[in-house]
Amino acid sequence: QMLKQVITRPNRIIRLSHGDEHFEFYILYLTIILNQKPVLISNLFVMHRPMHSHEPFLCWSAVSGVETFRSAAALRGRLDRRLFLAASRERWLALISEPERDRVRRHLVQPDLAPLGLQFNRIDDDFIEAQLQIDLRLQRNNVEQALQRALVRDGVVDRVLEPVGAQAGDEQEVGDAGLGGLLVGRAIGGV
Repeated sequence: QMLKQVITRPNRIIRLSHGDEHFEFYILYLTIILNQKPVLISNLFVMHRPMHSHEPFLCWSAVSGVETFRSAAALRGRLDRRLFLAASRERWLALISEPERDRVRRHLVQPDLAPLGLQFNRIDDDFIEAQLQIDLRLQRNNVEQALQRALVRDGVVDRVLEPVGAQAGDEQEVGDAGLGGLLVGRAIGGV
């Protein structure tokens, strides 16, 4: 029934026609320190029927597939353990884009470690489209960060940025593509 709702009724407003039987879908954010921007976890979502609080939370991730949890607290506890254990940490950090991944990693190695919080954000729009956009954002951020690290490491930042800045002229081009997108486009296409 859950999969049928996802495929045939990806928008929440349409799923509400199922009354008490409708599922809610959530994306998750890690909260590290209060008043700091939470960190989106991609390729992970939670399903739950809010009118059936006794039923488990279903969680799907690219790392572990579908799992069930008795409560949101049990889910948070399991995710905390996976991030704190060195053996599983990197697999789970791969679901977080750069540079947020480094921020979480730095937090996890602190001796006076505060527990991570978990924020559930309900998806009201098209669930499938939301997942695609999250994945695209993760990939784009990772490519931009890798490109920036490579440019800095190889000492070519000044040589690359000077011609790009001179050629761009139109700030809209940089604004729409982002610096990493503009640099990747120029490096690949020679534009």
